Amino acid sequence: MRRRVGLLGHDAPLYEDLTAAENVRFAVRASGASPTRVGPALDRLGLVGRLAKTPAGRLSAGQRRRCALAVLVARAPELWLLDEPHAGLDASARTLLAALIAEAASAGAAVVLSSHEPDLAVPLAHRVVVMAGGRIAEERVGGRAPRAPVAGVPAPGAVIPAPEIVAAADVAVPDVTGATDAGAGAGAGDADALVGEHAGVA
Repeated sequence: MRRRVGLLGHDAPLYEDLTAAENVRFAVRASGASPTRVGPALDRLGLVGRLAKTPAGRLSAGQRRRCALAVLVARAPELWLLDEPHAGLDASARTLLAALIAEAASAGAAVVLSSHEPDLAVPLAHRVVVMAGGRIAEERVGGRAPRAPVAGVPAPGAVIPAPEIVAAADVAVPDVTGATDAGAGAGAGDADALVGEHAGVA
């Protein structure tokens, strides 16, 4: 199961004494993925030249996030679990992250993304689930959903009515059948988003 799941937590899970390239190679080897994916992943995340040879412990926060994302890209897991993936990334890296999520979903992976930045997260989702007090308060269509309106679900871009809701968790799954509400399983081809009252909502 672990080989099929990739996790990017709030802190990049890297070995401090290994270089960026060594971290990616180690993760790929441990997961049984093809080593031929290491180079392209490093290139895609801009970890080339000196950066590729720099120990993770000496990388900036943004570079560490890039390295952790390179691990995911190289491993190509079936399920991506991303917690605050935009944290520490500059504008260009955030644009790249959106592309990586879209590509993973298009390739058949399920991507579960939690974020306190709904302006960045919700556009990546097919469905948004608003949560308050640990309960589902509302569902609406996300920015990526190319599907017919669902009864009772606001259209893409609709304003969330509860102003106190500030945290978001986004699920980017490749089909329109995925779900996160009530413990339902995610399906291929869908992307969902959860929005909660405060930090730590997943």
